Amino acid sequence: MKYLLLSLVFIIALVPFGLAQREPLALRQYEQSRDLSVGHSKSSKTFTPNTAPSYCKPCLAYGGDFDANDPLATALADGNTLVFGETEVWVPVVVKVGMTVSVTGIFGNFLTALDSTVDPVATPWAIRAHISDGDGGKLGFQGASNVTVTPTGRIGFGLNEYTILAKFDEPITLHGFSTGATYYFLIQPQCTNPENQTCSSGQRYYLSDSETSRPNHGGLPTPNDHAFFNAPYFGYVYQPAQNPCPFGCDNFSQGLLGTVQKHSSSERK
Repeated sequence: MKYLLLSLVFIIALVPFGLAQREPLALRQYEQSRDLSVGHSKSSKTFTPNTAPSYCKPCLAYGGDFDANDPLATALADGNTLVFGETEVWVPVVVKVGMTVSVTGIFGNFLTALDSTVDPVATPWAIRAHISDGDGGKLGFQGASNVTVTPTGRIGFGLNEYTILAKFDEPITLHGFSTGATYYFLIQPQCTNPENQTCSSGQRYYLSDSETSRPNHGGLPTPNDHAFFNAPYFGYVYQPAQNPCPFGCDNFSQGLLGTVQKHSSSERK
């Protein structure tokens, strides 16, 4: 009986490992997507310019909308779930020389595997600086805020997209200093409650991307090809997002609420 119990414990412990190994393959809709991203579309159309969405108010930065008709459209795993474990997409925002900004919230547009469930609703977010290949740099701020989850009406790869938005309890002040500064933002929805059927059934979150043809609305710059992906379980330790997503992930559909508090003299001209 003792050996039987030990064997059962061992088998149960391997179940999440096996699921996590298979899930990236299950989302390979096309042969080209052999990674943690959802896939990419094969159709194309004329793209329309982005504008800041109504819920980004006041809007400090926005990386642009997801467009499933973009031939390079994709989405990258970003969340903490019973199936995937933890994955992180760190999205860059540049605070310009001499500028001071006040950040009051963060949101991301996510394609979700099942529905709009986020459980627990208190969702982690964080801000880092000085991230480089293989190095997480310096953690500046982190917390967890209750989020609102709202459908965008967009669909990609058969998955519905939702805006997951968190407002901070206190504003966060960031500086551009004398050279300008790049900060990296994370919002990480989670579904880790084993009593929640959606979580136990395989809820997963993918941060929608926004390609070079989908420029941001004109707030703070969100430079292309500067995002990082962190998922040690899958072998990625602060790697450029293009590593798990070689055919896309130039930019991401993520944004910041907030205002510019101070411009340098050069910015005012």
